[in-house]
Amino acid sequence: RAMYRPIVEVTLDATGRSTNSNSLAATLADPNLAMIIALDVESAESALAALATLSVARRVPMITFDPNETIFDAIQDGRVTCAVFDDPYRSGFAAIEKLGVYSSGGRYAIPIPGRGTYVLANEVVSAQNLTEVRRRFRA
Repeated sequence: RAMYRPIVEVTLDATGRSTNSNSLAATLADPNLAMIIALDVESAESALAALATLSVARRVPMITFDPNETIFDAIQDGRVTCAVFDDPYRSGFAAIEKLGVYSSGGRYAIPIPGRGTYVLANEVVSAQNLTEVRRRFRA
């Protein structure tokens, strides 16, 4: 049975890279909020800062991308569930490469919807492998 859960997208100000912390904190305080997915490190840091302002401590599972030392610390103390290292250049390159193949190959080059995958290199950082990832990150 599917349950209703709110989905929240946080848009950061392009100039100051900040959010209105009061409205973000109110949104993240919603007791129905099941998970936070931060698509960049700035969004993750904003969500962590907003959660820290709540009068009642709240642990919402959070997944983020492209972690830094702040995110590593949050993984270590349990405020972030995991983070994903990926390669944005390779992701974009792969998409453009595939679109080129599709556009020059005619209708039979286009995959059937829902079929086919393209595996991109990435690594999930969690509490279990944090020490090893930190060692490589600092090297």
